[in-house]
Parts: sequence; C-alpha cells; structure tokens
Amino acid sequence: MSAPTPADHLVVMLHGLGRTRRSLARMDRALTREGFTTVRLDYPSTRRPIEGHAAAVAELLDRTPTPTKLSFVSHSLGGLVIRQLCTYDAPWRSAMSRIVMLAPPNRGASLASTLDKGGVIRGILGPSYVQIAQGFAESLPVPDVPFAIFAGDAPGVPGDGLLTVDETRLDGAAEHHVVPAIHTFIMNQPEVIRGTIAFLAATPD
Repeated sequence: MSAPTPADHLVVMLHGLGRTRRSLARMDRALTREGFTTVRLDYPSTRRPIEGHAAAVAELLDRTPTPTKLSFVSHSLGGLVIRQLCTYDAPWRSAMSRIVMLAPPNRGASLASTLDKGGVIRGILGPSYVQIAQGFAESLPVPDVPFAIFAGDAPGVPGDGLLTVDETRLDGAAEHHVVPAIHTFIMNQPEVIRGTIAFLAATPD
C-alpha cells in the first residue's frame, strides 16, 4: 500500500476476497471522471483476518493528510473491513462521509458456512473466509455515517450466486438496491456505478 495524496473528497476503494485492486478499475475511472480523488488499495485478502486488513488500512490513513471528506467504496469482504475501521478512534474518522458497499456479507454467507469444513477451501481463502463463514460480521459495528448497499439478484442462481439479498442487508442503511448482477462483477454494472456516484455526491440517482 502507498499513501494517497490529500484531497477535498477522497474515496478509498477496497476489493473483495481473493481479488485485487484491478477489479475496481471501471468504478475508479467513473469516479475520477466525476471529480473524486480515488485510491484503490491492494491488501492480502486471503492471508489475514478482517482485523488485520483494517489495521493496515488505518495505518495508511494515519499517514495521509486528512481530507475534507473521506468516503469508501467496497466489494464483498471490503465492506466488513470498513465496518471494522469504524471501531477506530483517529483524526480521519471525523472526516468519514459516506460508504458504498457492493455485495457485502453483512449477515454472513450461508454458502460459505456450508463449505466451511476446514481443509482445502480454508487453506486457499484464508482466515477472513473463515470469519465470514462463522458469522463474524454480526459482531461488527454499524457505520455511523450514511451508507448504501447494492445487492445482486441474478437470474438462475440464488441471489448473486454467493450471497442472498438478505445476507447483504444491514439495519440503518440509507439505501439498499437490488440489481441483476452476479457477485463477481456487480461493481461493473452501469446502474451500480451511477448509483455509487450519486450517493457519494449526495444527489438523487
């Protein structure tokens, strides 16, 4: 990770489990065109628990001049990392403005729970996967800033193929949208990109 530059409205983007910063490239380009300063972070999603991911992001933010507004866009596991960040007491916390979560496992993931038998899958996807499967999200705080959720409901599969719509829900959300998208590519849907921009800019979609 490298520290982003100061900005009026900085949007930090966090990818999902087993992905990289490249997965959010299309969303990044769209936000940049709208005048946001963005930074896509890579983090070792399969090698640390959620607390470890949050600590690394917090350390980066501690070394960054605090922007006027600090927002987040996350995919899947990234949403839980952001919720863990909400436990921190740091100068950048007062700048947190808005959060967009794309397909977050806010209520766990029944498919992960079914597959969580130890062995191969745990070895590949690591401790964060185990935490999701065991319902760790239930212990995380609800963000104290406005947040929006986009959930996938693709034809032919339950929910987005990995999560049901209900598993993405979190009480207190300012917006909860259901779109015809699969989990892996929900961030590339035009209506998700438009909705994310509108929410971060605090304007109607």
